Amino acid sequence: MPRPACRVIPALAVLSLVIAACTPAVAPAPPAPSAEFRAPAGGPPLIATGPDGAAELAAAAARVGAPDPSDRRRLRPVAAAMLPLIADAPEGQRFRAISGPRALIAGIPAAQCPALVAEGGADRKGAIARAVAGCFAALTAAGAPPDCGCQLLAEGDLLLAPADAFAYAKGVPARVISAGRLLPERYVASANGDTLTLYAATRPVWRVAAGTLQRLDPPGPALVATRRPIGLDRGWIRARIDALDPEGRPVSVLIDP
Repeated sequence: MPRPACRVIPALAVLSLVIAACTPAVAPAPPAPSAEFRAPAGGPPLIATGPDGAAELAAAAARVGAPDPSDRRRLRPVAAAMLPLIADAPEGQRFRAISGPRALIAGIPAAQCPALVAEGGADRKGAIARAVAGCFAALTAAGAPPDCGCQLLAEGDLLLAPADAFAYAKGVPARVISAGRLLPERYVASANGDTLTLYAATRPVWRVAAGTLQRLDPPGPALVATRRPIGLDRGWIRARIDALDPEGRPVSVLIDP
């Protein structure tokens, strides 16, 4: 019976196989940041002056989202990471997490109109209507001036306000008034959802959560507290939180004073 023929593998081929086996695999390049949003080159602000202005805002947003081909204002892609209000602020994160039609609306002028609302709906008109209603309800609850309006910042994946409207400060200054005296300590307030924590350097000292104010260092009881919104600044609702300590003395926290 004939013996099988032997295959002779050239030395160069063997060397190539050895090199290939010993060469570490090159990791693929990371994907480019997702451009979740689109922004026009310009355009007027979209502002409702009353709760009945939602339909007009929805119509205006629809026109921006489907511009005439001859319109030079093209929609440019924008990654969420470039929008601190949406990427980092609690209400912005809520807007981003809404699947389907959605709207993000803020009180204007911001300094005296404390409202920032994200809502979803069955369609564009429904989402904007719910956000407008929520914005004006927040303004009414805060006792804001009657000339406050509500500006549509974003709808779906459309950015409908200038870039500075999407600014967000991860920490803002805070002060405490106790028994009518402004305490000398200066704090930085940080938000985690609806909970605010006041830090002295890296040490948490006060916490505002679920209608309570509590001193953490040194530890103290949770005091029943009320919050009075004052304005909106870089994604924060500027506010005053008032409570009474166990001796009945007033304690107040000023957020972004």
